[in-house]
Amino acid sequence: MLSSCAIHAGFPFICFKKDCISAAWSGSRKEAGGKRGFKQKTKMLLVKANAKKRKRQNQSIDIAKIKVSQPLLESLLADTILGEKFIKIAIRHKGKTQITTIENDSLYLNSPFLTLSKNDRILINYYLNKYTIKNITEIYISFINGGEEDLEKTNRMAIMKMKKVEHYLIKTRVKKSRIKIKINTKR
Repeated sequence: MLSSCAIHAGFPFICFKKDCISAAWSGSRKEAGGKRGFKQKTKMLLVKANAKKRKRQNQSIDIAKIKVSQPLLESLLADTILGEKFIKIAIRHKGKTQITTIENDSLYLNSPFLTLSKNDRILINYYLNKYTIKNITEIYISFINGGEEDLEKTNRMAIMKMKKVEHYLIKTRVKKSRIKIKINTKR
């Protein structure tokens, strides 16, 4: 074989062009890609599916699209009797008058669940729709404990629930800088 020629897989098998000879002698890299194995394909599909799932979960909630029946909402608003332990959400918002005044309104969540129940979310959405998110200046989340039982455990559970409320408010497009958490308030 001649040392100054390049050998190709197809016709013409031997080539004397300058570019072909330099490519043959430089030991050019093989192109990336090629056929992937079954394991690689399944791993890639799983990674893509998990990324899509995380993206869907992290999307913010549009509270204007959530529909609630009026009788259920009225019963939830009427049932704001203060219990022994509850989470208080105080909303400061701009008034509807021409003079820019700041008004307060409060919402009480006294469900025993550690996570937010459907009724809790309905009440929060109602108040966010009522005052529109852009008019809300600050939201204070606090825990009020009327009883004197196991304060450490109760405070820990209350902090966890307040964090859940904060996370839900952030998902509904309330800025985190507007949300403030007060820990362990007594009646």
